[in-house]
Amino acid sequence: MRELASVPQRHDHFTEEKHFPALDQPLVVAGELSYRRPGLLEKLTLQPRFERLTIDGDMLTLVDGGGATRRLDLGNQPELRGLIDAMRATLAGDLATLQRSFRVTLAGSFPGWQLNLVAISEVAKLVETVRIDGAGKEPTQISILQANGSSSRMVIGPIP
Repeated sequence: MRELASVPQRHDHFTEEKHFPALDQPLVVAGELSYRRPGLLEKLTLQPRFERLTIDGDMLTLVDGGGATRRLDLGNQPELRGLIDAMRATLAGDLATLQRSFRVTLAGSFPGWQLNLVAISEVAKLVETVRIDGAGKEPTQISILQANGSSSRMVIGPIP
């Protein structure tokens, strides 16, 4: 966690595969992921359609391809905030924040590690588990199993 906390900002490419019980085929999206200390996280989806999700402190802002903007105060959404904190607190190296919403276990070593998060409290209404794989200071994959049976796997790497 100390090594993750030492990185002040990141900008990477991502490909995410989302599985929904109602769909026969997964939804695949790709784009760029940015993080800047202390709490700015941005997911810019470029394919198959534009979408910008920005989380700055307690404010989530979503802008779709048509320019429509929606805002949500995460202070009023503890389940969603916990899910977002799974990624944001990991990038910040903030174990205390992770432990508020998850039972946290770590496997592996610095060259190849796996952070396993099992949801507790309100977060369990939305998500069952989050697994973050990484190498050194870099998270390389995030897998999420939601309480409704949906799942996603995001692979993170350098921008091509």
